[in-house]
Amino acid sequence: RLHGGPQFGLGPDMGSNSTRVHGRGPLILSKLTIEKYMVLGTGQLQQPHPVPQTYQDAMMLSAKF
Repeated sequence: RLHGGPQFGLGPDMGSNSTRVHGRGPLILSKLTIEKYMVLGTGQLQQPHPVPQTYQDAMMLSAKF
């Protein structure tokens, strides 16, 4: 079921009422999509970052623990 959106005071946005979508009322494209961010880097760390002073501290930061 579609409507024009003026019933909710939102102008010409497309509205949808569906049992598969949990939202009710007018749904515009920005509400039906998500944003994806891609971050590229070479493994650099943001400062200030604690630098391990001993070997045991470095082992605690590894992925195994």
